[in-house]
Amino acid sequence: MHLRIQLPCWVAIGLLFSACATLETGGGSPDFALIKCPVSPAQASTAQVHVQRYLGAVASGHRPAPRNRYVAVKTLPPNKKQTAAYIKKRQAAETDAAAKHEALPAKWAEPSQLKCVCIYDTQSRQFVGTVCYVISSEPAIGELARFDTLSAEFVGSGEEPPPAASQ
Repeated sequence: MHLRIQLPCWVAIGLLFSACATLETGGGSPDFALIKCPVSPAQASTAQVHVQRYLGAVASGHRPAPRNRYVAVKTLPPNKKQTAAYIKKRQAAETDAAAKHEALPAKWAEPSQLKCVCIYDTQSRQFVGTVCYVISSEPAIGELARFDTLSAEFVGSGEEPPPAASQ
């Protein structure tokens, strides 16, 4: 009889603590992702070329090995459908900012400035999902950046030189 009462309590406590772990605390690195979209075939193909270029540069010693399991690779800019989704979300952010008598945050760039990245898992050797993240500014090459819920090392298109070593 007591087990019937205790089990739901333990499950509820577990759910409470697991939900708390996913809450954003406001600290840490900023989220570069403005929106997450289904990746187009052309973007997926370009991202695949870029990640292979990067991995080849690592294998040949021209780039350092990734410091993180996930790497973010640049792909083609947002297509029309992705840009339309961004514009809709930006308009909602403008409305929200105006209601609070605030300026629109700087992260909401003009659509012509948007870029996309895909996240590659270096352990499973595949892309994480079938999505791309629309961003307004690129992190520095080698920077660990947050995209939605993932932290990934930004490697660009794989052909950029590695960052200069600090002395």
